[in-house]
Amino acid sequence: VWVLQNASKLVIVIMIPAFCLILLSNFGLLIPVASGEKLGYSVTILLAFYVYKEAVEDMVAPWAKYGDTPRLISLFTGTTISK
Repeated sequence: VWVLQNASKLVIVIMIPAFCLILLSNFGLLIPVASGEKLGYSVTILLAFYVYKEAVEDMVAPWAKYGDTPRLISLFTGTTISK
């Protein structure tokens, strides 16, 4: 029961913002280089990822070793590194 109650919280607080940031970072590819805004947009998205990562780290309880890492954090890390 506890898992089901917290699952919706995890989706709203962690997954939706992560996918929105990934989507926004992909839109950076559509900005023409000649406009001069591509670098500024990319840096802003990078800073948003950092702030989001810090917020997620504060919400998740620490674990003793890497093998105990929740799968959700591993998925998020893998998704952001693959960019």
